Amino acid sequence: MLGGDYETDVLKQIAMMQGTTSTSDPVLDSLENAAPNTGYADKYPEFVKDTTTNVEKEIKEIEDKFVYVKVNSQAKAVEFLEQTNELPNIKSKDKLSQENIAAIREVTAKRMNKAEYAIFQDNVLTADSLVAITEALLDKYKMKEDSVVVKIMNNYLRAIDKRVCQKKQEEVDVMVHNVLDCIRKNDFYLAEEYINIGMQIKGSSECRLNKQRLRALKRQIEQPLEYVKTKESVDELLQNGDTARYLKEYAALENFYVLHNLREMSVQHKPIREIIYEFGNDQLAINTIENLMKYRQYEQGVEALAALKDFGYKARHTKKIQKQLGKMMSLEESKRNEKIAQSNRLMDKYGEDKWFKYLIKSYNKNLIKWNKQQRGN
Repeated sequence: MLGGDYETDVLKQIAMMQGTTSTSDPVLDSLENAAPNTGYADKYPEFVKDTTTNVEKEIKEIEDKFVYVKVNSQAKAVEFLEQTNELPNIKSKDKLSQENIAAIREVTAKRMNKAEYAIFQDNVLTADSLVAITEALLDKYKMKEDSVVVKIMNNYLRAIDKRVCQKKQEEVDVMVHNVLDCIRKNDFYLAEEYINIGMQIKGSSECRLNKQRLRALKRQIEQPLEYVKTKESVDELLQNGDTARYLKEYAALENFYVLHNLREMSVQHKPIREIIYEFGNDQLAINTIENLMKYRQYEQGVEALAALKDFGYKARHTKKIQKQLGKMMSLEESKRNEKIAQSNRLMDKYGEDKWFKYLIKSYNKNLIKWNKQQRGN
């Protein structure tokens, strides 16, 4: 089980999304389909004859029957088989005695029992070896078609596959935990890598692992990952000395961050207001406001305006630009079907700040004006 408030909150978001969002993802589907199955039933299909019986019950009956009673020549045959994988003084072409047939069946059951336990202990190499040498023994003495052997192999292979699937599901769950940890650390590239690794974990063809959390997390990180990738290209503009374009593109990036509420996904973001102030150039702030208005990036234009407050400007010094911003923002808002989000963001951040009084007054006044004009039309 994953624990902690952070994991709980993220998984609640996932649960909410699952009811409305398709779980199909061509990229993830392709990764999953391309990965090979890792089950024993797929490796030894000649023994898998029946997939409908109760495996646990069948195995119990097998183990009750093969109590490994050591009697006469059968006991010697069993002992020799376990050590050498051969019957004493018997060629593969010879007709087997009942004691030898019983010995092969017994060794088959014992080895498969050990193989199942090896998987339980995460000792895959031992399990692989036990199944492989057993298959070689059965092939050598032409016992693959023996009904008892088939029953033993069929049920044990399926029981082993069930354990394999349990282990593989645990691996998937670890990937989920790793993704959540990456989200917490704001490392969305690594989160995507863990999701891709998790989608390639496969059991046998008889079981299907539950990867719904991975699929949901992929949807959860799509926008944060897009933000991170875009930010890298935006930062390159600054490194190349194109400050004006950098601030314009950073404003668009901030708008993406706000609209998709990426703060809830722990995406780290420095507001453009702080970015501009750190340049230490009030004229750059003024130029940025004008540029953002030109490209109708009004909300971030307000953030650039706020940088002037940080530079020590009085509200009256920015009265004209505040009124213009308020007017243009209200006009943009009046054209939208959803007219509450921007208003709420504006009022929540600046409604109680008297420095922005001209902006707020202009915004409210003109919004009423535009709405009346729309109703009149």
